[in-house]
Amino acid sequence: MRLVKATPEDDQKIISYFRETVLPGSIDVSYVRVGSFFNQYQLQSDDYVTYLLLNDDEQIEAMASLVFRPARVEGQTQTIGFAKDLRVSNSRAAILSWSQHFFPVIEEEKAKRNCQYLFSVVGQSQKQAYNAFVRPRSMKRRLPRYYLFRRFQIVSLHGLKPWRHGPLPNIRVRAAQESDRDALYAYIVKKKTLKPLTYTSDLAEIDASLARWRDLKLENFLIAQDKEQNILGCTGVFSSARTQRVMVQGYSSQAMTLKEGLQLLSIVGLGKRLPAVGQYLEMSYLTHLFAENPDIFYGLLFTAFKNTVKNQFLVYTHFENYWLTLPPRGFLSSTMPAGFYCVLSPDQVVPDFLKPVHLHEPPDFELALW
Repeated sequence: MRLVKATPEDDQKIISYFRETVLPGSIDVSYVRVGSFFNQYQLQSDDYVTYLLLNDDEQIEAMASLVFRPARVEGQTQTIGFAKDLRVSNSRAAILSWSQHFFPVIEEEKAKRNCQYLFSVVGQSQKQAYNAFVRPRSMKRRLPRYYLFRRFQIVSLHGLKPWRHGPLPNIRVRAAQESDRDALYAYIVKKKTLKPLTYTSDLAEIDASLARWRDLKLENFLIAQDKEQNILGCTGVFSSARTQRVMVQGYSSQAMTLKEGLQLLSIVGLGKRLPAVGQYLEMSYLTHLFAENPDIFYGLLFTAFKNTVKNQFLVYTHFENYWLTLPPRGFLSSTMPAGFYCVLSPDQVVPDFLKPVHLHEPPDFELALW
């Protein structure tokens, strides 16, 4: 087997392999890139590289991408990287060869950019990726260490419970307008600068970041305001349908029960139907999700869900021990566990920002870009 750097000519080959790789879970899914495979990376950076592990027949056995971008870590601006789209074929040869070939490349790409920290996300149900990256430990092999930064859950909002309560009447949640741009951006920057890892520290950086997002316009944001027009929360509602879609490949017995229940609830307008196997999930991501308290958080989610179209559900991330983003009880929701990791070199000292702090702000992480 040999490791090669992907080129635009490999686009369709990568898309096919990516689509055929099924990620197991309560709902088995595969990801389908729309247009070029690399469009998803361009939503956040122009600095990215994809590596492919090819067998003797020039077929892809494994792949991963590295995306680099400026960020603020522990108050200092530096280049950080993300290891994304980890896919490894279900064979021992592929897993062993992938570790042997790819880990040296990580250090080379980091050195080119003077990148100290590399991050990655691994779902607990992704057994092949977990075995290839997180679990292997051998004193004889100098492998990078996957250090758990924070656990999180991917929360899906599928419906509203009949006995739910409404949002606070004295808090207004509405679509953002052009006149709200400066105040909204200032609020987002204020909230992001509290995080141990973030990408925006001023209005120019948030403006440049949002300019990259396809189909996330100012009018796609909801803002929560008090009577004095102060912003108390916000979220952007983003669909990645023009860059990446998620196809259902199978349902577990538990997920099938949820699917059947939602089908009944959809008749009375309380739930969103899940698609049949072979069809796409109709979902939108809640991005830039901030609120001053759980009541405002609930109001944002309630309004966003009320604005969804038929069978469209909402997705956001809830980090462990971060009480503010717990799924509200008024919603019918499901969760999938995952881990946000920092990939450290064998001799690299664990930095302070990775050490657990109770009720600490979570890192700046947008699932929609993953």
